[in-house]
Amino acid sequence: MFAVECFTTVSRKMATFRINVQKHHLKSDGTYNIKMRVIINRKVCYMSTQYFETKSEFDKKCS
Repeated sequence: MFAVECFTTVSRKMATFRINVQKHHLKSDGTYNIKMRVIINRKVCYMSTQYFETKSEFDKKCS
């Protein structure tokens, strides 16, 4: 019974994920850290990844 109640509670909370680059986090070698934006219940959290790319490389892959 408890597991079913937890599952229904969790299933109501949907998360939205988006990959982005924050322009103000430019490194000295011209690369940006690729970040993942997670939104749950209108709360935003940015998570860093281990990936770094230039803006032109990121734009090529996203278009």
